Amino acid sequence: MLGLPGWLGGLAISLSFVLDGFADPVIGSISDRTRSRFGRRHPFMYAAPIPIALFFPAIFNPPDGLSHALLFLWFTGSVIGLRVAMSVFHTPHLAFGGELSESYIERTKVMAWNNFSTWIGGTSISLIALTFFFTATPDYPRGPLNPEPYLPFSLLAAGATLTILFASAWFTRDQIPRLPKPPADQPPFSPFEFLKDDGKVLANRNYVWLLAGLFALSLMNGIRDTLGLYGGTYYWGFPSEMLRWYSLGSLVGFVSALTLTPRLHARWGKRRVIIWSAAALVVFPALGFILREVGWMFPNGDPRLLPTLVAISAVSYAVGAILNISVMSALADVADENEVRFGVRREGVLNIFAVFLYARSSISKADPAATREKLRP
Repeated sequence: MLGLPGWLGGLAISLSFVLDGFADPVIGSISDRTRSRFGRRHPFMYAAPIPIALFFPAIFNPPDGLSHALLFLWFTGSVIGLRVAMSVFHTPHLAFGGELSESYIERTKVMAWNNFSTWIGGTSISLIALTFFFTATPDYPRGPLNPEPYLPFSLLAAGATLTILFASAWFTRDQIPRLPKPPADQPPFSPFEFLKDDGKVLANRNYVWLLAGLFALSLMNGIRDTLGLYGGTYYWGFPSEMLRWYSLGSLVGFVSALTLTPRLHARWGKRRVIIWSAAALVVFPALGFILREVGWMFPNGDPRLLPTLVAISAVSYAVGAILNISVMSALADVADENEVRFGVRREGVLNIFAVFLYARSSISKADPAATREKLRP
């Protein structure tokens, strides 16, 4: 609909990943070394919301009449700006979450609520979009193809994001005095000190294995989120209004993860939970498609099809959320291990790949420029 070739859209997103990959560890290292009356994390959490709120609608609403080259530059710059701005918030934010408690299980509860809150935000904006903005019309039976609602929708989402992120920073400021502080004799940020930080965290074998698991999780989530809209629309034949029912499956899954993960960690430990949830995550997101291909799934149009797929999605979201919570909680434990070994915690650097996952999820679930190009009839 915008006319940008798909390969240029993919190139723009790929470039944003590459540049964001360089920005994340730098932001984490600077945050770890920051000394201010607002602590190490909150200066970044206060600075990020306004750029995020500006770049988000920019992605959705390029100026009219741009050539392919200029449209590509606009899209690339907007996506890179949004990713970096999100990293400025999420890297300190996740590090801050790991610093709130020293308890093995309490950290899991903190990350479980963080994960559930993320679901509330993502699901709410999706439901609002499909219910009030991208509904089917005679001209656009598939609501997301309608270009008109993108401006009001993006402005609403930007305003909500600005409000929520500022509130998150403001209402947690009372925790600043009790958070860990950088050592008084710590050198300031420099490329050399940055490389030393990376070397210390990568020397931890447990951390490297967590990164490997998180990388695999990112790949799976990226495929699921990117193809979810197309699969629901074209493979299963659901209109936009019926796709909203997938939110029920995600609700059941995330609530289950919120309540079950601390208990699972207390009984079996985080390592076993990570292994088994990762194994389950290999199976359940693809289960509906597998059953269809072997002839064991209801045909399109059957009233039993949607409830079955929603149930499968509930299990998929549950095991994915359990895995995500477990990895986030374990990163705080790795920070303790690094503190014993090297005398510094480095939560900011440890969380860089977690931020990469969060940023990827936020973009892929609502990438209008790519969606409007790829969903062309």
